[in-house]
Amino acid sequence: MSRAGDQPLKIISSDSTGQLHLLMVNETRPRLQKVASWQAHQFEAWIAAFNYWHPEIVYSGQYSSTGHL
Repeated sequence: MSRAGDQPLKIISSDSTGQLHLLMVNETRPRLQKVASWQAHQFEAWIAAFNYWHPEIVYSGQYSSTGHL
């Protein structure tokens, strides 16, 4: 998926406490900036991804096979 040239590169990640973290890449100085973090699951979140057509939508999942939007 290509992004518009004026849109910042964003990364979504999950961690072992069930939190999701939205990060933005500062391309002028190579560094990551935390945009937001939130508790999405009670247990380890094993996947997090953006919706291909609507990148403002994030999907995540945990071992208990429950999903959150």
